[in-house]
Amino acid sequence: MKWILLFYLLINIFALRQAICQESSNLTFDWIQGKDSSSVGVNYHDKMNLFSSTDSLYIIYYLNKRFTKEPSAFEKKCVFRDNKWYANIVVPNDAVSLMLIVKNENNKLDNNKGTGYWLPVTHDGVVSEGAYATIAYMYAGAWEAPNYNLSTQRDSARILFEQEFTLYPQSKRFYHRYYLSTLSKSGEKYKSELSMFESYNDLDQWELLMLTDLYKYKNNVEKTRFFNDRLFKTYPGGFWSMQINSMPLQKAFSGTDDMVKKRKAYEEFKEKYKTFEDDDTRRYIELRKGITMLSRLLPHFVEYDLEKEWLADVNELSDEFKIPTLAFGARSLNSNGNGLVAEKYAKMAVELMKMYLDTNVRKVTERLYYTDKEVRNIRESLLADYLYIYGHSLFLQKKYEQADTVLQQAALKYAKSTDITKNKLYLRCLIEAKQYKKAQSVMRGFMKRGKVDKEMDELMINLPIADGDKYDAEEAVKYVIRDKIRANIIRENIPDMVFRNSLGEKVSLSSYKGKIVILDFWASWCAPCIAGLGVLDKFRADNKLDDKVVIVCVNTLEYDLKGRNRANEIMASRNYSLVSLFDELNEAPKQARFTALPTRVFIDQSGQVRYRQTGIEGSETEQLAELAVIVGEIRK
Repeated sequence: MKWILLFYLLINIFALRQAICQESSNLTFDWIQGKDSSSVGVNYHDKMNLFSSTDSLYIIYYLNKRFTKEPSAFEKKCVFRDNKWYANIVVPNDAVSLMLIVKNENNKLDNNKGTGYWLPVTHDGVVSEGAYATIAYMYAGAWEAPNYNLSTQRDSARILFEQEFTLYPQSKRFYHRYYLSTLSKSGEKYKSELSMFESYNDLDQWELLMLTDLYKYKNNVEKTRFFNDRLFKTYPGGFWSMQINSMPLQKAFSGTDDMVKKRKAYEEFKEKYKTFEDDDTRRYIELRKGITMLSRLLPHFVEYDLEKEWLADVNELSDEFKIPTLAFGARSLNSNGNGLVAEKYAKMAVELMKMYLDTNVRKVTERLYYTDKEVRNIRESLLADYLYIYGHSLFLQKKYEQADTVLQQAALKYAKSTDITKNKLYLRCLIEAKQYKKAQSVMRGFMKRGKVDKEMDELMINLPIADGDKYDAEEAVKYVIRDKIRANIIRENIPDMVFRNSLGEKVSLSSYKGKIVILDFWASWCAPCIAGLGVLDKFRADNKLDDKVVIVCVNTLEYDLKGRNRANEIMASRNYSLVSLFDELNEAPKQARFTALPTRVFIDQSGQVRYRQTGIEGSETEQLAELAVIVGEIRK
C-alpha cells in the first residue's frame, strides 16, 4: 500500500510540474548544493520569441521559507549567452520553494500564462517540508505579486496542498484555512475539512472572523453568533473587536460637518483607545486617529490657535502615519485656501519622507513580496504626492519660483510625468509665472514621456508665443490617445477559438500564435461594424503591416444563411485584404467575453488578450491613430 501511495504521489507531482512549472519549455535549472546555502542557475529559453537578444532581462523571484506567511522578493539581472539568458540565484538552506517570473526593462512579461514558474527545493533528493504548500498558498490567493498578473489557480493549489499534507501531515494546521478556499463548497470533502478546522482550539482572530463571515453569508444565525462571541471573548482587545467597538465614534466623526462635533468625537476616541493588544490594532488606531481624524481637523485647530496641541498629537504617531497625517492636514488647509500654514506642514512631511526614502526598514504595507526596487517606487510615489501638496501651497501664495522647483520634483523627478494632476499644476505654475517657453518645453516632454489631457491642451494653445514655436495641437492628440490606451492595457487568457473560412475549412486562433492579432468581431446587419472594416483595411495598407501583425475579421451573430451570404458580399465587393472567418455556432461572444458589436480584441504574440475595444468613436484619423498606438504598446 505504501509503495502504491508513493507511486501515486510521484505521478501527480510529475503531472503538476509539467502543468505549472513547465520546466521543459522555457526554464531549466542547475543546482549547486552548499553547506549554508545553495545556488540555482536559471536558464531561460525564449521559445515563444517574446524578447529580443538585445533586451535586458530580469528574473523576479519569490523565495519561500517554511511556515511563513509571505515570501521575500528579489530581482536578478540575466546575462545572454549561448542563445539563452542565465542568472544565478543564491538559495539559503531554510528556503523551501521558488516562484519565478521573467521580464524585460519595459516590463514585458513571461509569467507562464499567469501561473509563474515554480520550483520546489529538495535536500538529498527529498522535497522540503512546505515546498508544495508555499506555492499553493500563493495560488489560493493568500498573497498577490504586484504588477506581474499572476492569477489564482485554485485547482492547482488544492493538488499542491494535498501533496504537502500527504508528505507532511503536520503542516496542515498552518495552511488549513487556505486549503478550504480551494475546495468546492457543495462537496462532502469541504464539509468534513470545515468541521475539522472548526474543532481547533487555537483559532486566531482572523480565522474566527473568517468563520463568522462564512456562516453569516450562509444565514446560519446560530453558528454566526457562536463564532462571533468566541472572537470577542478570546480577543477582547484585538483588531476586530476594537474596530467594531469604535464604530459609533467613527460615525460621529464622519457623520457631521460641524468641526466642533468632529473634534469632540476625536477627543473621545483618543482617550478611549490609548492601549492596544497587538500591532494590527495599534496600526488601526493610528490610522483612524491620524489620517482619518487629525488631518481633517487641522483647519479647526488653526482657526482656534491650537496648532501646538495638534502637532503634539501628530508627534505621538509612528512615522508610518505621522508623515501622511502632516501632508493630508496640509491638503485640508489648501482646500480652505490657507496656503501659508499648509506650506509649513507640507514641508515637514516632505523632509521626513526624503529621510525615509533610502532607509532599509520597511513599513508593514511595504510587503516582503515587493522587491527593493518596487518599494523604492512606492516611496517615490508617496514623496511625489507630498511634494505636490507642498507645491500647491506655494502656488496658492503665488510663490511661483519656489513652486516651480517643488512641482518640478513632484511631476518630473518622482512621478516621472505620469500623473495628470501633478503635470497640470506644474504647467499652470509656469504659465502664471509667464515662463511660456519653459512651459512649451515641459509640455512636449509630457507628451513624449508622460500624460496630458484636453485641459492641458487648452492651456497651451493660446500662449503668447511666436508662430514658429506655436503649440502643435494635432500632435498632442496622439499622446492623449496613448494615455487612454495605456490606462486600459490588460493581460487575460482567451480560449483557443475555432472558426471557418469561406471554403469551410477550420481555422483555430492558436494558429496565429507568435503574431499580434487584431480580432475584429462584426455582423452584416451592423452599420458601425461595416464602417470599421474599411478603417482596418486602410490601417493595414497605410502601415504596411509585417507578417507579425494580422487582422482577422470574424463574422458572428448571423442567424441564417442570408446573413452569411451578405457578409461574403461585403468583403468581396470592397476588395478588403483582410482575413475573413466565420463564427458558425455564434460562440464568440461567450468565448471572447463581449456583449456588443463591433468588438475588437487585441492579442499579443503569446496568445494573451492585451486590449478590448467595443464600439467605434472618433474620426477615421483618430481611429487609425488609436490602432497604431494599441499595436505599438503590444509590441513593447
